[in-house]
Amino acid sequence: MNGWGWWIEGWRQRNLALRRLVTVLLTVLLTTTLAPAAEVPASGLSLFRPAILFNSAPLDDSGFNAQLIEGIERFEHRYDVAVTRFVGADPEQRMQRLETIASQGYSPILVPSSSSTPAVLAVAPRYPATTFVTLDYILTLPNVHSVAFREAEVAFLAGMAAASRSSSGHVGFMGAQPQSVIREFRRGFEAGARFINPAIDVHEVYLSKHSRRPWDDPDQGARLAAELYADGVDVLFSVAGRSGLGAMAEAGRQRRLVIGVDANQNALFPGVVLTSAVKRLDEAVYVSLINERYRLWSASHKMLGLAQGGLSLAIDEYSRPLLGEALVRHLEMAERKIVLGVLDPETGYENTELWQALTDSAFRPEALTLVLPDEARFPLVVGSGDELVQPRPGLLVDALAIAEERMGIRIDYVRQPRRRGVISLRQGGVDALVSVTDPALFDEVGRLPGEPGRPDRERALMLWNWATYRLSPEQPDDLPTSSWLPSPVLAPTASSAAARLRAMGLEVYENPRLESRFEMLLRGRVQAVVDYDLLADLLLTADERYRGRVQRVPLDLGEGASYLVFSKRFYDRYPEFCELMWNQLSEIRESAELWDRVPSYLDER
Repeated sequence: MNGWGWWIEGWRQRNLALRRLVTVLLTVLLTTTLAPAAEVPASGLSLFRPAILFNSAPLDDSGFNAQLIEGIERFEHRYDVAVTRFVGADPEQRMQRLETIASQGYSPILVPSSSSTPAVLAVAPRYPATTFVTLDYILTLPNVHSVAFREAEVAFLAGMAAASRSSSGHVGFMGAQPQSVIREFRRGFEAGARFINPAIDVHEVYLSKHSRRPWDDPDQGARLAAELYADGVDVLFSVAGRSGLGAMAEAGRQRRLVIGVDANQNALFPGVVLTSAVKRLDEAVYVSLINERYRLWSASHKMLGLAQGGLSLAIDEYSRPLLGEALVRHLEMAERKIVLGVLDPETGYENTELWQALTDSAFRPEALTLVLPDEARFPLVVGSGDELVQPRPGLLVDALAIAEERMGIRIDYVRQPRRRGVISLRQGGVDALVSVTDPALFDEVGRLPGEPGRPDRERALMLWNWATYRLSPEQPDDLPTSSWLPSPVLAPTASSAAARLRAMGLEVYENPRLESRFEMLLRGRVQAVVDYDLLADLLLTADERYRGRVQRVPLDLGEGASYLVFSKRFYDRYPEFCELMWNQLSEIRESAELWDRVPSYLDER
């Protein structure tokens, strides 16, 4: 439904016997490195030596672990970098194993499942130079990144499907235990069911009240499913790991309907599995590894939903006949409304006015004229002058192209110098521009997301931290401290960093071009360069002129952002469209669809 169906289908059709053989071999080799780890050179970027700690043997469980393995294999194949596998089955062993992995110099270390929370909380503070990545749960520690999901979004669609195919007016939800992730699944499921039938009864049960192994007790899952079916439930949604396989087996025996979770489980019991709420753990792994490989994290955690390809409802040759074409179309429309912010998956509230504004041509533009800077700002905008470089025009343009397709409009680009672009925006000659300078400069002439003078960073087009770079010292131990203040220092033209540096009493030069700034550093014209960490680190990684010659140093100057700025005239005419465009860009900013393009830019330099 969201463009990933081909990949899910390919996964399903793989030879199961071969897959079991491969995963068994992986279990035997869990503590063996599969291939040399890749190093990220230049500018003080850390060693990239990834590992993952499973909380159970990563055999093909047709669900959680299978998805993790898919993401690992996809990354290994795409980037030719191995991810070392480890296992820590019980909590005590998991903590010991995590300590061992960290002490051996692996980084990043992926730690899936919230049951690993105590291990990460205990080990991560002892290894501040190591990055830990939690998958499917969020922890707040300086060296921990997290990827989690908006489970309610896909659960809402599952609830719609269940209520639409329930003849008894009773549907069931079976969770492993009442933790936050499971509760979000339940909220979305109930909201979706009541969206279809406000009077429907939603029966709820948790295996943790009946089993010591709520995630891994298929027999108890089957017994509880039988009880729910006996109570009149005719469609059951099970979110309980391997215990859910028991519920599916019971549904098969009784020829009732059940909804799968995590992976596409439609083919496990044909004619019984109505559909599957797919949580793309493979996508979480893939996104995490890309972001760690190229230092792309702009925040400590990422949330994946339908818009980022992190969730999907599995519609294939097994589920389509059970759902029917009319319901499939209804589900597709609901998915689009959730992605566009029209439909709230936790409450079922539908903003009909916003939907009208998006579908009525009088409330939305056919095209948008947008100003881009006329100078290259690798890798955000590639190439100078009037034309965009194809097929890789820059990550900013890539993000806008994705939004262009989702919103169903055409974007016409104009390349102009910054000052001329501001004048064009003020005079209404263009509809919008992309700011890569201090957003405060645009409050007088345009509209940014958020309140005047307080732009909303959550809806920025791109985020970064300001980083400081200097020439590498002749003596490796000659490292500056956080109190080191370079002068003169070079910063991007009209940037918030330049203003902050001047407020610190430093001599500041400004230059609009990223490569020119580092050329001046190499020539000794300035003591340091303050720049966008994302852009600078990518440049220093890609260009051999800087490798080993430039060093990143600890001088914290805060955060920066790039915004889509609309003219006041355009915003006043299309306010709902502008707000939605900002929302879409903030979601695209976190998607693998965008960041998977980074290597193609680096490969060409």
